[in-house]
Amino acid sequence: MKFLGLGLALPALNSCDSLIEHFSYNQNLEVSPGLEFKSLLGTFKSLEASSLDELVLPEGYSYDIICSSGDVILKSQDLKFGHNNDYIGFIPLGGDQALLAVNHEFLDPLDIPVEAEQRKAVGVSIVKIKKDSHGLWKFDEDPESQREFNRRITANTICAVSGAVAELYPQMTGTLANCSGAITPWNTVLTCEENYYLFDEVYKWKNFDAKQYGWIVEINPLKPDSKPIKHTALGRMAHENCALVKSHDERMVVYMGDDKERQFIYKFVSKNPVTMPKNFKDLDLEAHLSPFSEGDLYVAKLDKNLKFTEINSGKGKWLKLSIDNPILKSKFKSQAELLIETRLAAKYLAATPMDRPESLSVSPKDGSIVAALTYSPAEKNNFGSLFRIVEDNSHSESMTFRYENLIIGGKTSSFACPDNIHFDKNSNLWLATDIEGIKLNKAPYDFQGNNSLFVIPSEGPHAGKALRFASAPAGAEFCGICFSEDSKTLFLSVQHPGEGGLQSRWPYGTNVAKSSLVAIYKELEWW
Repeated sequence: MKFLGLGLALPALNSCDSLIEHFSYNQNLEVSPGLEFKSLLGTFKSLEASSLDELVLPEGYSYDIICSSGDVILKSQDLKFGHNNDYIGFIPLGGDQALLAVNHEFLDPLDIPVEAEQRKAVGVSIVKIKKDSHGLWKFDEDPESQREFNRRITANTICAVSGAVAELYPQMTGTLANCSGAITPWNTVLTCEENYYLFDEVYKWKNFDAKQYGWIVEINPLKPDSKPIKHTALGRMAHENCALVKSHDERMVVYMGDDKERQFIYKFVSKNPVTMPKNFKDLDLEAHLSPFSEGDLYVAKLDKNLKFTEINSGKGKWLKLSIDNPILKSKFKSQAELLIETRLAAKYLAATPMDRPESLSVSPKDGSIVAALTYSPAEKNNFGSLFRIVEDNSHSESMTFRYENLIIGGKTSSFACPDNIHFDKNSNLWLATDIEGIKLNKAPYDFQGNNSLFVIPSEGPHAGKALRFASAPAGAEFCGICFSEDSKTLFLSVQHPGEGGLQSRWPYGTNVAKSSLVAIYKELEWW
């Protein structure tokens, strides 16, 4: 059996309906604990659901904590690791050294009541790691290494601006609500600003200008004194993440989801091919024109209105969000104004609303794009689904595509509320769930237990089955699925243990639960 392994053959199929025949088995397979799978990390047996206040891993696996909220990452400047870590990007430095770029999504005002301190707790951390004598990744305690690389980008950091909105905002202040992101082929970091409204409506920050947030921001982690740049050509929304593809003619294509109910899936195609320099350490993002600075933004429209609680397939097209469109020209004064109101522009073009599109990932095997539609109570969709896009002619710049609502969440598939997803090098799909803390272990979600990390094999006897690899502590969710270069270490964010009023003492057994960045690995044989 195969799962997501047919993309290169898709153009030869006669109809979209025939795609369903290849995947219908996924909905009727019994997914039970104890199924064995050989992953890139190593062989493991799938876990049963857990409600323990522990990070539960298969037998033979362990984890180390790299950083926790509030840990000092640069002693000379008393810089601290931010709160509620999310996305993790791995940047190799060669040998046994690397950088991790880590997002910090939100905060708890009860823990940090003062705005000045709140502004320092969000944004992005850049931290140096190195292997110890056993080959395990650890936080680099060396002061010289910390001074060279460790850095915080916060809500106070001045950011440059590219794209049409630079006409209105030559620069913007800070980055916040940083959810997921991506590492570019030239080893810069893209960090995605998601629920920026919290900082206005919930945290009540003073003089908050919402138009400066909801963008994708590029950071050069190898140049600590460089200025981040907000790429407004990619649109403004609740960016969950961005999935990157280099097209046939070397242009950058970016797939994005807007993590809000009844919002849309987008695609950006750069105007120019990639011409980034090889010496990334000296790269000045302001001086060198990034591929994300100019290009065309599109939104997905499907051939029919779907119930995402059902298996379905069909055809779709990408609609260009341009001021040259007569419909949009009658609604907006400029491309800059259109980009600031990206959601509204998409709505004017009658794009297809989705059941909260969160993370997207591109299969390295066939180039198909999978999106996690997490759930939608308004549409009576409690469990979410995995939605697949296959560009026509397997060409990422195509203006038409085929789609499938591929796997429906629920008891049969064993997972609910898919959030972070990530294809590994073998095209197996790793999936982390995000059931709200207050709803965990209660109907209709009680079958799953705590939030979990699953892997869906791309082929073999368990193809298409969601096999549980890890279970999160009470109230927590997993984020930032990231592998080391050799795929022997899985870096994972354990976010908001104790959410929803649940009592958690993770990770240190104290009364203060802390979001933490962990490294997971198969134990050495001599242990």
